[in-house]
Order: sequence, then structure tokens, then C-alpha cells
Amino acid sequence: MTARKPLVRSDTTGLSEATTLNNADVGLGNVTNDVQVKAAIGTEIGDLISFSAAATPVRVAPNTSTVQKFLAQTGNGSTSDLPSWQTFPSHGSFTYYLTNTASDVSTYLQSTIAPYSPKTTQNYSGIGTSPVVLKNWVTVPGSPGLTFIPAGTYILHIHTSNTGPGNVYLYGELWECNSAGVDIAKIGTTETTRDVSGAYLGNTEAEYEISFINANVYILSSTASRLVLRLYGVASGGTRGAEVYVGGTADTHIELPASTVDATNFVPYTGATGDVNLGAHSLTGTQLISNIATGTPPLSVTSTTPVPNLSIGGNAATVTNATFTTAFTNNGGAGTITWPVAGATLVIPTGGGTLGTGAFTAAYVLPVATSSILGGIMPDGLSLSISATGKVGVNPPYLPSKQGAVYSQSGLYEYINQIARGGQFVPEVNAYTHGVTALVTAYFGGCYSVGQNRIYLIPYHQATASVWHYLDCSNGSITSYTHGVTAVDQAYGGGVYSPNQKRIYMVPNGQSTAAVWHYIDCTNSSVVAYTHGATVVAGGYFGGIYSPTQDRIYMIPFGQGSAAIWHYIDCTNGSVVAYTHGASVIGSAYLGGCLSPAQNRIYMVPSAQATTSVWHYIDCTNGSIVAYTHGATTVSLPYRGASYSPFQNRIYFSPFNQATASVWHYIDCSSGSIVAYTHGATAVASGYFGSCFVPTQNRIYLTPFNQATASVWHYIDCLSGSIVAYTHGATAVVGAYFGGIYSPLQNRNYFVPYNEGTAAVWHYIDCDCGDGTYPSKWLMSGPIFNKY
Repeated sequence: MTARKPLVRSDTTGLSEATTLNNADVGLGNVTNDVQVKAAIGTEIGDLISFSAAATPVRVAPNTSTVQKFLAQTGNGSTSDLPSWQTFPSHGSFTYYLTNTASDVSTYLQSTIAPYSPKTTQNYSGIGTSPVVLKNWVTVPGSPGLTFIPAGTYILHIHTSNTGPGNVYLYGELWECNSAGVDIAKIGTTETTRDVSGAYLGNTEAEYEISFINANVYILSSTASRLVLRLYGVASGGTRGAEVYVGGTADTHIELPASTVDATNFVPYTGATGDVNLGAHSLTGTQLISNIATGTPPLSVTSTTPVPNLSIGGNAATVTNATFTTAFTNNGGAGTITWPVAGATLVIPTGGGTLGTGAFTAAYVLPVATSSILGGIMPDGLSLSISATGKVGVNPPYLPSKQGAVYSQSGLYEYINQIARGGQFVPEVNAYTHGVTALVTAYFGGCYSVGQNRIYLIPYHQATASVWHYLDCSNGSITSYTHGVTAVDQAYGGGVYSPNQKRIYMVPNGQSTAAVWHYIDCTNSSVVAYTHGATVVAGGYFGGIYSPTQDRIYMIPFGQGSAAIWHYIDCTNGSVVAYTHGASVIGSAYLGGCLSPAQNRIYMVPSAQATTSVWHYIDCTNGSIVAYTHGATTVSLPYRGASYSPFQNRIYFSPFNQATASVWHYIDCSSGSIVAYTHGATAVASGYFGSCFVPTQNRIYLTPFNQATASVWHYIDCLSGSIVAYTHGATAVVGAYFGGIYSPLQNRNYFVPYNEGTAAVWHYIDCDCGDGTYPSKWLMSGPIFNKY
């Protein structure tokens, strides 16, 4: 056995002198003595050795804090980074405390993981009715040092108070910024202190927890990203102030979700104790077996897309609410096809089919009296509908649905083409004695309630009276009703029908600053007050439009135009929702609007905004406000309201001050462009206020305002686009009417009384063509035509 040589030289007394260690001996590059060893790889307790990208040893300093940490690395897929110590997430969240210490970002304060001390009062003034940034707090450089923030709840715990009289509330936004403090993206916005407490800030210190939920994982741009808490203040009337308390017993902080290990996310092989949610992932296997008892559906499917190769068999097989899109056969077996329940449809397939020994085709002549079903012939794609009273009717597929979300431009064109009688008829204006007591400037627009067959007049000056009025479209009478609510003068400017709720929401004008607004419940005729929680300026809105694909009512900004936020009504729950529109709009901007169904846009009718270079529409696919350069030359306050011409796919503005100009304007809904046209009509200043489309005549009748006292009024021929003057023979006052509403089962266009309110007679246009043609009441009560 050969003895190993000792690790000393025979001619020295040890290694206390400078000694060169060869690479072959230690493999540590150019480390040549113990000083370099200590500097490069450490000799302290807890030191670790790592290697840099240049393959030289580097020291990983130990964790000397009292907090337990773990060593983590992040690579790029092929190369690792140096390890670093990271703090364990605590209970599924991590916290940053707001401080009074200046950060490296100008004007920003620090937010730190360590609690701040001492307790400090921060005073902020100049809070107005629009949100104002009070202060920004930013995390220190390198913090949080994460690549993502898990889905969950973000909480702002804040100590604050109001510094004086008036109403103030606060809310926060959480932003991702880069290492220099420049904004990258907003992560979310908390609720307000008023939302959680139901009140404005008091004059003594109070704690609030305001939060928001992000259901998705938030991906940070890099590990160098930092977080900014941006605090806003909003006042109701005047300029106010607030105090924020940080540090010590005022532990103002933000709490963010953090990664935790959740055992419920693991799928057990057998004996699962909870549901399994695979998210966007698939489940693959040879057989799917359900052991659920009869009475509970064994399979629930959201998608309406047909499933290939799916068969339904067995003696008890049942098909419910099915639409056959191809031919089908009974195959000679015994069985019954049962008519659907009231309101459902049985659709004849395009390809035809057989039932037992009897065959039918897609144009099958019904063997019973069918005079009410489009001549007795069932064209391709039409469907038989069973009403609540058991009657059979036909539903043209080219009509929009009751809500208006299903729409075909070519189909509506075909429908109007079938029922319109156009230029065959001279307008017949009829005066009728209403027999009610109404105020001057009584009403502003109206809205048709399809289930009740009524037109509710929307109260303007009439709002303060104890009774309001509706028009009974079954007999043409005006009915007074005691509403039982409290409203201000000039309360509302127009009304909009919410089809799924069966409500008419009145659009707040003078009522906009009141704590409650009102809607009409069309199931029982009651007027309901509701607390909206919105901050709106005086004269906030004039007119509104229902967005069928979103189930929302967008209110058209008038006085609210120049405010930073506008509002819509969420018709799924009746709440009023504020949204930041981001548009440059002036006060008294718009008055009325109109849905362009093929574009799924709501165009707003320019009032004071008319003389600016850009106008705006609402994109109903995403709720954004879109500015567009119109290129039109108009007078001041040119238009009031608009109507859609389905035959031409145009929106015609109703001329107010523009009435005396040589050109008027419409929107070409195939391109979104504004088109000027020479009308050739003689009209007075402030001539018309609103309009109404009459489908049986394919005309848009302009509603006379100051034009009321002139001998001729005007309509738009929606076949030729020409403006037609007609002698009406009526006696009316100046400023007579605000808007017109169509009564589909009477085939009448009722004018809504404004200054005409105190007159003994009001007026309508009889649009009956004499052949029993009446349009669909669902079409005319929908969002395209039933609006102001």
C-alpha cells in the first residue's frame, strides 16, 4: 500500500505564507491565497458558493435576518440566474405598509414590507367633484421581485378622515411600474370608502378596508417591476380636504394575494372530497359514466355548438328545446311529436323531412285555415310559435329578437319591404281632446310598454305634479295615475325600455343630482324610486339608448359631457355603473342618441359638441367611447334626437337650430361617415325636436317644436331620402312637442306634449294604410325604435 503525501511541503512550517494553488488542485480559477478565498467564496457561517456566468466563484451571503427565507433561482430556459434569498408568502398574502418616507421616485412616498413608525398625519386639500390624485406610494427598488401575482383579493386598509365640512370619499388604484417608477399597467381599482360604509368620510379618524378582486393571475413585465398605490379623493360639491394616517397604530397598508400550496388543486385517484375544475384543460378517457340518480341531469353543457357523432338512444330518449337544421325521419316507429309549451317554437327544417307516412317540405302548405300566417305558406326558415293562449303564429327569422340582440340587416330590410306602403298615403294629423290637466313644458319624450300596450310620457315640469300620464294604446285615451314619488322640477329627459326587466328607466336631467332616481315597473304600473349611488352634475343626461348585446342602457351625456365619468344602467341587476370614458367632450355636449344595429354602435346626437372637430359613438362590443372626425359644418345646437332608417341603413338627425340651414346631415351606417344633404325644405329656427320612424309608410316623421305653428311640417321618405312637406291643418303652440312615439297596434305616431301640455287638444299622425297591416309590436318596442 502506497502512503498518500501530506498536504504540506517538507521545506515549510505550514501554509501560513502566501501559497499558490493550481487550478488542477482546487478548480477555482485565479484564487491564489486565503484572502481571495475569503473574499470570493466566504468563510462566514452560512456562506454558500455559486458560480457566475464567467465560471468564477462568487459568494452567496447568508440570510442574517430574523425572518426565515428560502433560496430561489429563476432561469431563462437554458441558463440559470444567481440564487437569492426570498421571503415565504404569509397566509396566502403579502403586505406593504404606506409610509411618510420619500422614495427615489419624485413626489412618491415609500411602501415597505416592514411596518412604519411613528404614526403620522398626512393632510390633502383641493379635492373636487372629479377624482384627484392625493399621493402615490411605490415599493422600494427590486420589490416585490416577482414574475406574477396570483388571482385573488387586493385590499387597501386605510385610516382616514374628512378635514372639514362637505362630503369626501377615497379609493385607490394599484399599478405596475418599471424600476424608474414609470407606469406600465393598472392592475385594478378598489371600491370607494363610501361603497363599504354607505357614507362619506367623517371628521374623526376611521378605518376602512376597500378592495377589488382580480380573478386572473396578473403577469408582471419583469422581476424589476415595482408596485404603486395611487390614492384618489372625490368631493360632492365644492373643494374639500382629507387626512390620511400612516404608521404606528394607524397601520395603513395594502395586502396582495400570494402563492400558497392548496392541496385541493390535486386530483385524487379515488375518493375525491371536492369538485374538480380543469379550467381551460381537457379531460380525455375511454368512457364517461354518471351514477347520479334520476331527477338530476347527468350532463350540463354551456355551448350551443352541435356535437358531432353524439347519439341519443334508449326507450326514454327525449329531445328538449331542439332545432332541427337538417332533414329528419320518424323511421316508421310509433311515437309522438308534442307541441312546445307556450312561447316556444317548432322549426321546420330547411331540408324538409317525414313524420310517419306523412311528408312535408320546407314550403309546406298548412292543411288548416291559416289566413294569419303570411298567406298560408311557410317559407324556408320560418317557425311556428305557440302563444300563451294556444294560438299559432309565425316568427320571421329576419326580425330582431324581443331584446334586440339577434339582428339581420338584410332581414329587417325584407320585413319593412313587405309591410311598407310608402308614398301612397298623405299624412293625416288628428287632434284629440285628452281631458287631463298637465303643466306647461310638461313632458320630455315617451316610451312604449309592450306588455301593457301603453306609451308612458316622461315627466319634465310635470315631475312635481301629483299625477302623471300615459296613453292607453288600446283606445287612444290619456290616463292619469298617481305616482306617489318625489321628484324635482325638470326631472327627466327621456325614457328607455329594459326588455328583460320589463321596466322603463327615466333618464335623469334635473333629477340627476338627487339621491334617488325612478323607473316604471311595467308589470304593475308602479313608479319605483331607487338609490343610484352615482355622482352626476346638474342637467346630467338627455336621452338614453338600450344596448341589446350588453343588456345595458347608456345615458346620453348633456351637462355630464365634460365630466371625467359617465354612467350606464346594468339591466341584469338595475345598478348604475360609472365608467371613465376618456373622451374630450364639452358641457351640454349631446342630446339623444340612436342605435346602429348592424354596426352595434350607439351614435350620440351632437348639441354643443357639434362645433368641435370630433363627435363620439359608443362601441357596444366593448363599451368604449370612440371619437371620430365628422367633417360636417353645422350651426350651434343643430340637432335634437335622431331616427334609424332600416331600408337605407342610415341615421337621420332631427334638425333643431340646423332647420334653417341649407343642408342637414345623416350617418351612413355602412361606413360610419357623416353625409350632408340639401333638403330643399323651408323650416323655422328650432324647428324640430325628435322624430319617429313609421314602418308601414317607411317614413321618419319629424316632431314639430317651433315648426308647430307653421302651415307645413315635414317627413323623410326613407325610400328616396327626400324631405317632403305636408299641410297638417292642426293648431298648435310654439315649442309644442318633444319627441314622437309609435303605437304599433294602432299604427299611430303620437307627439309628446311639451308647451302643448296645457292645450285642450294634442295630436297624432294616423299611419293606418287601410289594409290591416300592422308591424311587429316587439320590433317597434325594441331598442332600434323605442327610445328618445
